[in-house]
Amino acid sequence: MHQHSFFENLTCSIKSLELTYSDLFELFTLSCSKYKWIITFLDNYSSFYNIAFLHKKSEAANAIKSIFQMWSNNTSYPVKMLHTDNGREYVTLEL
Repeated sequence: MHQHSFFENLTCSIKSLELTYSDLFELFTLSCSKYKWIITFLDNYSSFYNIAFLHKKSEAANAIKSIFQMWSNNTSYPVKMLHTDNGREYVTLEL
């Protein structure tokens, strides 16, 4: 599957967790541990990243909250802005 490139971003954050990129996508086949989904996170400032493997797409909200809580605890900064591909997976009552 071909994905289009994003435009080059000439601005960078001035501190951690000001801008975080995220995407959720489905694996073509199940992993050995029966994971079907992967959610990715990337901090614009530090280029620190994290991924979470999910059995079901509905587990995304819990993964987002737990990773953002872990990052906030480690950096003492809250996540301020989340940049996604406008997928509906981030639009839930829980989030």
